[in-house]
Amino acid sequence: MEGRLREVLEGLLERGVRGAALLRPDGLLLEAVGEASGAAERAAALLGLGVALAQSQGEEVAELVVEYPEGALFLAPVAGHHLLLLLEDLQDLGRARVALKGVRLRIEEALA
Repeated sequence: MEGRLREVLEGLLERGVRGAALLRPDGLLLEAVGEASGAAERAAALLGLGVALAQSQGEEVAELVVEYPEGALFLAPVAGHHLLLLLEDLQDLGRARVALKGVRLRIEEALA
């Protein structure tokens, strides 16, 4: 599983994406490539905050985007987990969303 998952995540490291990681539902890191391992800790904390905030409003988190001076974090649910992409800039968000559509099934297969 880990080899296949790592390969899928490495495929996301294209223009504008500096790192990719998959977090378990509880926020723990499952796999990371590129510069995402350090960002995964921040993302786990943000994910917990975002989920708690959404639940307090009776909603679910579809995506979470946080902009930093050095880039942006993009979190999206995939196969019961959370995909984290560390972006160069917020302008890369559209490209990241398109890439996500292309790898959802591959991530699900790698987790099976």
